[in-house]
Parts: sequence; structure tokens; C-alpha cells
Amino acid sequence: MRPFEILLLLTLFIAVIWPILTDRVPALVRWHTFMRFLPFVGLLIALLHLLLEHYRWQMVPAYLLTAILSLSAFTALMQRNGNGQPRKPRAFSLSDLLLWLGAVALPILLPVPQLPPPTGPYAVGTTILHLVDEARPDLLGDPTQPRELMTQIWYPAAADADTPLAPYLDHLQTAAPVLAKRLGLPAFFLGHINLTHTHAHLDAPVADDAAPFPVLLFSHGWQGMRAQNTFQMEELASRGYIVIAPDHTHAAVVTVLPPDRVVLSNPALLDDSDPVAYAISSNNVVRVFAADLQFLLDQAALWNESGPLAGHLDLARVGVFGHSTGGGGAVEMCGRDARCGALLVLDGWLNPVSDDVIAQVPYVPPALFMKASNSIFNAENDARLWQVYGHLQAGGTVMEIEGTEHFDFTDIPLLTPLAHRLGLAGTIGASRGRPLLNAYTLAFFDRALKNQSAPLLDAPSPAYPEVTFLTPPP
Repeated sequence: MRPFEILLLLTLFIAVIWPILTDRVPALVRWHTFMRFLPFVGLLIALLHLLLEHYRWQMVPAYLLTAILSLSAFTALMQRNGNGQPRKPRAFSLSDLLLWLGAVALPILLPVPQLPPPTGPYAVGTTILHLVDEARPDLLGDPTQPRELMTQIWYPAAADADTPLAPYLDHLQTAAPVLAKRLGLPAFFLGHINLTHTHAHLDAPVADDAAPFPVLLFSHGWQGMRAQNTFQMEELASRGYIVIAPDHTHAAVVTVLPPDRVVLSNPALLDDSDPVAYAISSNNVVRVFAADLQFLLDQAALWNESGPLAGHLDLARVGVFGHSTGGGGAVEMCGRDARCGALLVLDGWLNPVSDDVIAQVPYVPPALFMKASNSIFNAENDARLWQVYGHLQAGGTVMEIEGTEHFDFTDIPLLTPLAHRLGLAGTIGASRGRPLLNAYTLAFFDRALKNQSAPLLDAPSPAYPEVTFLTPPP
């Protein structure tokens, strides 16, 4: 919880239990005069909270209790007894205590998500671009129109960057209700994400030292979004990588194109009512994801010639990573584009990847496959993973992380400590899972693209006993 939230709840607690305390400890009666005004202190704290920390729906019970106690205290001060003295203050109420317990529980169980601070030597910058591929029809939408992508770039920023911090989600009023529905939650549930602070400075100058930087492309999952792995993007940028991620329009949970055109994910793209049609349509989705990444890599070559990123992108060192369907898109792209120099798959869906890519010999770039211990995928998906693994020219690693589920590879566990109980995360916990994922992600890309040693990938580490290295089945 935030400072004024804590202070308000402590003040309300004292105000609620004060009648019991004075009954048990008569010496406290001398504080009665001051305590008459305590609800007004709470009201002042609530106003400061709203002004400085801003409203969030989880605090509504606290706001309500503040109003009840303040109104009761005001009424008591205004009314007089037969001796002309202010009426006796509000007696202890069990309903007040129950309301206070609710006021405490909600902000604890549904806190403002806090992204882990990046640990690298660079500040982090970010920029958001609207890109149009005039040469490619939108095969997931209207094929008579060109493919449009909202794209975000995270990059090492100059140390003295003083531009505003970027929001976690731009167009939040549109995106949050749709994302909540995707997770099976009420529309208002994620409105407090607008209070989440990122560590990325919007449109900050790019760091000059050590440039050019390796380039990474990220592909989100089906009904995901480009910001879903911000914990990873910021860490990578702070360690000297430029990370480029699109919203895969019509497959992202929501995409807001200028000027305020809202494009929701299209469930018909993955209609599983007909297995044959489903195989064709899911392969089409993965191929479009791969083409989106290739288009962004083409754009990166143009950005390297002119503009704020000019001369800062090392296009000879390119890595690709993705989650779920985006993991399949990453496999598809790296199997078709020689510019891919490293492949990282986060609990990837490989069933829709083209058969010729799965069977490709050799599969050129080195690869790291991270798997959830509680997998949502079938045995065929695993078989295709091992088929790619067996064809790797530069070697690879397959690892399983104990206590993880599918969404543990994203920011979702940061939303609430109830993520596991809501079926949104495994038992590993956000505070343990984020550093682990970042450690292995960095080890892999540092080895593949920076030619650095990566002992984490060579043998089990006592620092991360949750990780098991898997070998191909017999």
C-alpha cells in the first residue's frame, strides 16, 4: 500500500476502536476532546491521498468509513446535551470494524502493481510508434487494407534522462476493461493500473556509450499485448539491449490505432469448432506474427539510418523471443529469417508453427525453451519442441520451472497476491519468478549475442533450484 493509504487506515482503526479502549483503560478518557476530531484528521488524510496518490476503487470502503465517522463526529459536535456540552461521540460499532477490515483487505490483496526496478547500468527509455506496412495486406483483419501495428521500443537511455515516465498502458481507459474481461474479471477491476509506475522515460535520448546495442524482437501471446512483459523489457534495456514489441493487431487483446480506433482481438481467428479449419487458421496467425516481426526488423534498418535511434541498433546481433502464441511466432520467424541470431521461447505454443519450419534441418540460431511445470499444452506441442531442438545447429537448452503456470512468464502475477488462487499464476510467486526469468533471459542473450559466458545455462544452479534442465525423451 501507499503511504497515505496506510496512514488513513491506521487513523480509521484508532477511531473505530477508541470507544472500546476508553472503556478498558479509563486513563485514556482525558484524550476524549482530541479524539472527537480524529475522524476529521482521517478526512484530511483521505483528501491528501486523493490529491497526491489518486483514487482507486480498492479504497472505496475506506472512503466510505471516513465519511461515516466524519459525519457522525460532526453531528456529535453540533448537537448538545442538557448541560450544553457536545453529545457523546459515536459508540463502538461492529459494522464499523467489519467495514474497516474490508477497507484493509482490498488494497492489500489488490495493490497497485509495482514493477521490479531494472538492475542494469543504464536508465531506460521508451517510445511508441504507429507503423503501416503498405506492402502487406492485413490477413488477420481487412485484407484490402495494409497491416498496421502499434509498436513500443525500450532502449538504454542517457543517464540524465528527465522526460516523464511512460504509463504502463497507454489508452488505459480503453485497454483496462478489455484486459479485465480477458482474465474473467469485472470491467473496472484493472482501472488502478494507471497508478503503476514504469521505470522507462518516454522519448528519452538514447545512451551513446557502448552503442550500437543488440536488438531484440518480442511477440506477445494470443490476446496478449506488447506491454505484458514490461518487467523483462525494462531489465533488458537497462542491460544494453534495444527491445521492439508490437501489438499484433486483431490478435492482441486490444489495440488502439490513431486516431482512437479501437481494435479488439477477433476470436474467430482461432475458432476451434472445426479441427482442420483451426489448424489452418492458427498457422495463419503464427505466420502473420512472424511477418510482423520481420517487418519491424526491416523498419529497424531504416531507424538506424535516421532519427533518434540512428547508429544505435546493431542489426548483426538480433534476438527474437515470444510467449505462448508469440513463442510460436518467434520459432516461425527464426526458421525463415537468417537475421535471427538467437531464439527464446517462453512457454510457447508450437502446434501452429509451419511443418516445414519444425522439420527444418538445420535450425540455425541457438535456442532456449522455458516451460511451465503445469503446462496448458498437449503432448504434440512437446513433440514439436523436441523436433526443433534436435535440429538446432548452434545448440540449445530446454528448462522447466517448478511452480509456474502459463501466465507466470508475464507481468500478470504482479497484479495481485491472489494470482495463484485466481488461476492466473503458479505457486512460485512474483517476487521469486521475475528475477529468475530475467536471470536466465539475460544469460541466454548475453551468451548468444554478446559472446559472454553463461554458467547458468551450463548446469543446475543452487541459486535457482526451481529450474530443471530437460533432455529429449527416448
